[in-house]
Amino acid sequence: MTPLKKAVEITSPQIVMGALQGLIALAYPVLIWFGLTRFEPRGLALIVLAFAALRFGIAQRGATQPFGAAIRSLAVPALMVGGIVGAVVIWNDEIGLLLMPVAISLAFLFTFGLSLISGLPMVERFARLQVASLSAEEVAYCRRVTWVWCGFFIMNAGIAATLAGARALDAWALYTGLISYLLMGTLFAAEYLYRHWRFRRYVGAFTDPLLKRVFPPIGSGISAVAETLRVKSHPLELGPERRQFEWRVPEQLAVWPGHFPEQALVPGVLQLEWIAREIEAWQGASLQLSGIEKLKFKAPIFPGDILFADIRSGAVSSGALGYRVELRVRDELATTLQISLADVRSEDTMQGRLAPDSETPSSTWGGDWPAASALLPHSGNMLWLHSVLAHTEDETVCRVRTEDLGAFRDPTGAAGAWLALEWMAQTVAAHDGVRRHGRGEGIRPGMLLGTKKLSVFEQALAPESEYAVRARHVFGGDTGMVSYDCEAFEIGSGRLQAKARLACRVGTPGAPLV
Repeated sequence: MTPLKKAVEITSPQIVMGALQGLIALAYPVLIWFGLTRFEPRGLALIVLAFAALRFGIAQRGATQPFGAAIRSLAVPALMVGGIVGAVVIWNDEIGLLLMPVAISLAFLFTFGLSLISGLPMVERFARLQVASLSAEEVAYCRRVTWVWCGFFIMNAGIAATLAGARALDAWALYTGLISYLLMGTLFAAEYLYRHWRFRRYVGAFTDPLLKRVFPPIGSGISAVAETLRVKSHPLELGPERRQFEWRVPEQLAVWPGHFPEQALVPGVLQLEWIAREIEAWQGASLQLSGIEKLKFKAPIFPGDILFADIRSGAVSSGALGYRVELRVRDELATTLQISLADVRSEDTMQGRLAPDSETPSSTWGGDWPAASALLPHSGNMLWLHSVLAHTEDETVCRVRTEDLGAFRDPTGAAGAWLALEWMAQTVAAHDGVRRHGRGEGIRPGMLLGTKKLSVFEQALAPESEYAVRARHVFGGDTGMVSYDCEAFEIGSGRLQAKARLACRVGTPGAPLV
């Protein structure tokens, strides 16, 4: 017998029996209702027992695991079915058959509830079968939905048990055979629609084309910037791997005059925002960001400037798939970067790690540090540092909040993962500001020149979350070129959100920190 023929002979009964089992499970209430009007409960119980034994035998025939392992994996459902059927056979009482849906709901309740205790909620497990990397907000959402399903199973078991105890056979069959399925389907559909409205994440499901029309993608961790930050571009698609577009920087943006009072400049993170939105419009899907490589800000961009961008898809310098981007203004190169994409097939991709206990930032750090507004040239809705948590001669740690990102947040309150770059840049400025404040000196300007690698470990900055951003001086003097190693951790969990080494220039008149 060939391996293929053997596989077919083993698999075909499994498929048939699996389909039959599914149909019988769905029709169980109707079958029991029909059977109890014509047969004794003991006879029906023996039929259920025979079917369960046949199902186990066919499943074991095609199983790859040892017989003992199969026995252990089926121990709980076997004991449940065996106990109920045995009771019916002994006492010839229909109540056992009526309690079967109750037992099934309680089994689901046990499984979902146990997953909440074990640390990986059942809904999150299902989500990671489709998407390997979930944002902190999506993880929290999965836990809440798991709790909702637990509540549903409790309610479902309670109603079925009440009807079974009352021996209301007609009402029991109507509820367990129709109404409970409708309630379950309604809950699933409502959660499915709400999830797509809230996160706009599309993974290739057959419903994605329709839902994209109803709920246009806002990006996975990429903020849908408020209208005051929006610009209209004029794209030119040169093929499946290249796209160009241009736009005029509006004279009025939400970031003016907070960036900056003396001379309005387009923030680097806003440039990234515009580019990301164009990539999403081009590809028609959320941008799964792993990091930004070789980011260089070469020339400032002012209100009214005409920007021209060239985007090419393919491999970047790290070997990962991504995009190479050049942004030009006034006939000169203004910004260059490479965007690396996360491998959503890998379970290890985009999983934030925890800092060692001794390094975990704490919201309880403190001291008589000056207010952030006294340390930076930023103001208004572009002042993103909440307070200084700690400071030494070599490093500074600042507390930041997602809620302070203003118009950069999406409708859910989350924000793009790369906005941590601005947090890092402002923390670098705060480090210099604290030292100068201690010497009685005022704020001096500086400029973010770029980074060789910004790595992000979560797709988004979670709503209503607080982070600690550490900037540690690596090299450079009091003026000129300096370099800092920066990290952003979520306060409380200590989960690493992003890290980068920033290159900056300080002490340059007329060039504020971007």
